[in-house]
Amino acid sequence: MHVVTGVFDYGLTVAEAIDGPRWTHNQAGTGSVYPHPNTNSLQIESRAGEEVIEGLAERGHPVELTGAWGGAGSEGAIQVDLENKTLFAASDPRREGDAQVW
Repeated sequence: MHVVTGVFDYGLTVAEAIDGPRWTHNQAGTGSVYPHPNTNSLQIESRAGEEVIEGLAERGHPVELTGAWGGAGSEGAIQVDLENKTLFAASDPRREGDAQVW
């Protein structure tokens, strides 16, 4: 959803949306195959900024920092610009990957 929202709601390129700070909500008992701690917490990359992180904590969200690029998941996307007839590709810098279009 981070990428979709970034592109369609905020006009970002796929690279800008993928590179943006990522957050994940961990809830006890989700049954996820990804190893999450058994807590009800908001894991967020420290790049989100001190103001955002402190604001979430002040609103009662239990916040855990994952490091600058420690967010969960891995994205890759191709964006089509119909007006200019071009393609853009982006790969998540959090993991190994490559972006290619032709």
